Amino acid sequence: MIFSTRGIVLRTVKYGDTSIIATVYTQLFGLQSYLINGVRTVGKSSTAYLYQPASILSLQAYHNELKNLQRIKEASWSYVYSEVSNHVIRNTVALFIVELLQKVIRHEEQNEELYNFAEKTLILLDRCTLSEAADIPVIFSLTLTEFLGFKLVNNHSASHLYFNPEEGKFMEELRDQTIPGDPDFHKLYSELLSISEFFNPEQEGNPIPSLNLNGYLRRRILRMTETYFKWHIPGFSELKTLQVFEQMA
Repeated sequence: MIFSTRGIVLRTVKYGDTSIIATVYTQLFGLQSYLINGVRTVGKSSTAYLYQPASILSLQAYHNELKNLQRIKEASWSYVYSEVSNHVIRNTVALFIVELLQKVIRHEEQNEELYNFAEKTLILLDRCTLSEAADIPVIFSLTLTEFLGFKLVNNHSASHLYFNPEEGKFMEELRDQTIPGDPDFHKLYSELLSISEFFNPEQEGNPIPSLNLNGYLRRRILRMTETYFKWHIPGFSELKTLQVFEQMA
């Protein structure tokens, strides 16, 4: 049976001489793998350009719950980037978003709220200012936990100064020696958690709150959140795009 859905391309791998297998996070069916024949041919008929990571597609797709590989009848861009494809920072942020989605989404179940959040964030990335784009990885990763069922607890206080990634909340003492021990850093993390609660990429006007972070602080915040994901998602490995951010500093 053929269904219409939108989808975000997370990754592709070559299959045979001219085909690919694309991992796509869809609005209707969640995480899906599609076998797409003949897209790597030379000439005008090639559609491989559609399946770049972070592409947002409109799909006419066959869906059979008994199969691991689905097929696409027709595909086209649902949204065409004007800035993401042409700017290294925006492009790296887009790759961060899709890499993080790959690592946290493990099942096929539909989650329309999560899909819409990811799609609207990618569109916002294309339309916002460059300084706002640089803050999106921080705000996106903190907000993402709300959709995954293990939201971080912002209980920071004078007696609970240190965030503990294993517990997902602030504690009386620093238990993980790999985490920065500066109380001001943990206070900042608490402030960012509060700000992230108001992030809504569908909001009109200016949906990205000003974080006032330099590159060094962004990377420390992202490493802290990465550690949190490692504790709460089995098999969660280091984010390669974080290494790219560090090299760009």
